[in-house]
Amino acid sequence: VGDLGTVPVVQPPPPPVTDTPTPTFTPTYTPTTETPDATPPTVISATFNPTQIMKEGPGCPGYSRTTVSTVRAQDNAAVASVSASWVLRDTSNAIVTTGSVNYNPSGGDSYQATFGPFPSDGTLSLNGTVMDTSGNSTPFSQQITVLACIG
Repeated sequence: VGDLGTVPVVQPPPPPVTDTPTPTFTPTYTPTTETPDATPPTVISATFNPTQIMKEGPGCPGYSRTTVSTVRAQDNAAVASVSASWVLRDTSNAIVTTGSVNYNPSGGDSYQATFGPFPSDGTLSLNGTVMDTSGNSTPFSQQITVLACIG
């Protein structure tokens, strides 16, 4: 309460002194001229071993009821995955069973998956894809005969 004109004006104290560090490194941006990988993988081969199998069930002892599909593939960067979908059609071409599989690396440039046993004779058809780490892909296909009895 009272006359504000009689209140003395006081100057604020100076702000505290702080050290400002001097930067020793100033990063710079260098744009890259590298182009993205657009080269698809190369499928060297796609094979079955054995090349014929028997359907599941008794009879014809000594013959295999499974087969191993081996895909050899290379890429200028790296192969990311090998996968396939398959269908077994009986002798009248009716679909018996279908499925899909991811191949496992088996050393070097080889990838493998095992198929069988199957409930019917007929033709097993595979449609697969080799994918690289940049998303480029190359298809492959294989067929094998599933027999009621080899001989």
